[in-house]
Amino acid sequence: MTTTPEDGTLPLPRAPQAAGPSAWVQWRLSAALIALTLVPMAGGAIRLSGLTGGAAVTPANARFVASPQRYAPRE
Repeated sequence: MTTTPEDGTLPLPRAPQAAGPSAWVQWRLSAALIALTLVPMAGGAIRLSGLTGGAAVTPANARFVASPQRYAPRE
């Protein structure tokens, strides 16, 4: 049985609440975003390890390897 206010009017019906995404959808979205950030992070880590290990001498960079002082940044 519903209760009515003292003035005799009926209470207004409540509007249905919009259902937000479920916990499963939120978890999957978070996992997907983390996975997408791992791709460029892995590429950056591979690039940094290549830079710290020294450059391989190729025809394109032979002149830089032969004379590193000429192309080194000035301090």
